[in-house]
Amino acid sequence: MKKTILALCMVWGIIFIGTAQSIYGDRASANVKMKYISSFEEALKRAKAENKPIFLCGFADWAVPCHAMNQVVFSDQKFADWMDEHFVNLIVDITSREGQPWAQKYNVITMPHYVVLNPKGDVIFRIVGGHKLPDFQNLLSMALNPKTTLPELKRQYDNGERNPKFLMKYIDVMSIADEPVTPILSELFSKVKDKDLSKKEYWNYLTKKAQNDEDELFKKVIDRKTEFVKNNGPESVNKYLAGIYFGKLFPYACGTKPYEPHLMVDIALNLNKCDLPDTNAVFALYEIAKFRGEKKYSQMVDVMKKRTQGWPPDFIGNIDVCLGELKGLPNEQRNLLIDYLKERSENLQGPALKYYQQAIQNLANKEGIQFTDLNFEKALKQAAQEKKLIFMDCYTVWCNPCKKMNEQVFTQKEAGDYFNTHFISLKIDMEKKEGLELGKKYEVEAYPTMFVLDSDGQVIGKLRGARDLKTFMKEIKKIVENK
Repeated sequence: MKKTILALCMVWGIIFIGTAQSIYGDRASANVKMKYISSFEEALKRAKAENKPIFLCGFADWAVPCHAMNQVVFSDQKFADWMDEHFVNLIVDITSREGQPWAQKYNVITMPHYVVLNPKGDVIFRIVGGHKLPDFQNLLSMALNPKTTLPELKRQYDNGERNPKFLMKYIDVMSIADEPVTPILSELFSKVKDKDLSKKEYWNYLTKKAQNDEDELFKKVIDRKTEFVKNNGPESVNKYLAGIYFGKLFPYACGTKPYEPHLMVDIALNLNKCDLPDTNAVFALYEIAKFRGEKKYSQMVDVMKKRTQGWPPDFIGNIDVCLGELKGLPNEQRNLLIDYLKERSENLQGPALKYYQQAIQNLANKEGIQFTDLNFEKALKQAAQEKKLIFMDCYTVWCNPCKKMNEQVFTQKEAGDYFNTHFISLKIDMEKKEGLELGKKYEVEAYPTMFVLDSDGQVIGKLRGARDLKTFMKEIKKIVENK
């Protein structure tokens, strides 16, 4: 997925490197007690000879969770001995030339990722994500039980087994494998009596099923909260209710969704129905999203400073660095946000610091092209009023040539002097709502694609791909002169 939030979360959580040598040093693997082999062909031979399943550990050196599993699970001697007794243990570096075909064969993408294969090489179990001991060993024990392997449970399901206990077991195994479970969850709750919904045995499945505030099960949790709290505890219920609105508010707090005042009214009313403690962090996130949408950045910064203590650093970091996307700010607001980001980044290093610095640079850019924060229609109106053209930069957050233009060309004084005089300049993320519509309208097929438009939105000129400042300015001036 290439959306802003995911891209930033990935940067926050990993450090990419293209070599096999560990960026974590020799100590990263010194304590690993697992007796791995690295040849897939050898693993198949041993599995057949010893009649054991293969434990395939999909590994990438850049993935922090893989190293965490080394430290807390694979360094345990007792567990390693148990693994050696029951499995042929194979490690595959998914970034290596030899490992990539096997990773593709078994769909090993998300890290960490573990696949259990029978001696023929068929998948019988899959664990996506890390787990502590003894949970991880218990999951692998399920792979050793013929009754709880993925193929066997699928066979029973395909043969019509729909007993609620079976469905819950099937959902568990499918969830561990990161397989879609929505249809199975729907079948489960079609068999659960309404009076039993709040029972503890169904709670984890209900929270998997009801993932938004429009789901009828979610509404029942709110309407019958006392009943659910009695059976599942206030902490679990409040965490679930708040979590739904955290997911809904986060894109607005980051500015990756256009602000919708009527939606914020609905969320405020629904949060009130949830009857959450006033200290719940979701109320702070609501205010952050609301103040950002209303362009009340001073109030937003105040909330970020005073009411986000204890929040995960990557969560706060995503909200912070997205401030660098704000355009057309008055100097007072720009300076306020720059000072805030400098303060927040004082003790950071590595990729996190780099992203804060880029956000600060984006806000501080006064010499380069000043991109407006207006939407497309309002930009057209302003262009008509000021008798200017529209410059529209169509980009995506994952596009490296787009970043090159943004960092090395658009920030230059020569570009700013010309564009700020002749254009209303727009940056459009082509994976957001407005960008998706404009992408279809203007047939954008590559990134970056840059348009010169008149105030009616008609195309005067079009550039595709990155170029240096001299070439870019020459081509833009030619378009303007020949319009």
